[in-house]
Amino acid sequence: MKYSKNDISRIALVLLNELEHQGINTFDDLTPRVGRRFQIQGNNTDYLEILRRSSAYGTFALKCSYVVEPKGGIPLELSVNRTNGVSEIFLKATEQVDGFQTFQEDPFGNFVQIKPIVPPNFETMKRTLRELSSMLA
Repeated sequence: MKYSKNDISRIALVLLNELEHQGINTFDDLTPRVGRRFQIQGNNTDYLEILRRSSAYGTFALKCSYVVEPKGGIPLELSVNRTNGVSEIFLKATEQVDGFQTFQEDPFGNFVQIKPIVPPNFETMKRTLRELSSMLA
């Protein structure tokens, strides 16, 4: 599925609202929710999923993913690896987003982009989501 900047902007706003609704205000709030899915309010198909995934050098990262169903994939994801001292925001969009670096193109023509946040800081991640949500044309 292709994602425009406007799509990412809308998804960032929904993700911010869902984090607030679920009471997720810090990285520590993610841990007890690992393995859970939260249906996005007012949306029958999309959901927020929190997982623990293997990461670099035998460590693990917590992933907070906005998942679009059916078969829309993950257009926006928050990731934190405290052991390696990095948090990252990943997004997919058909255009380059300011402040993000493209590292791949997906089969739909989206640029897979990343913004590292070092040291890990949840408030900085939320601020970046707010900035993304203000990209609406």
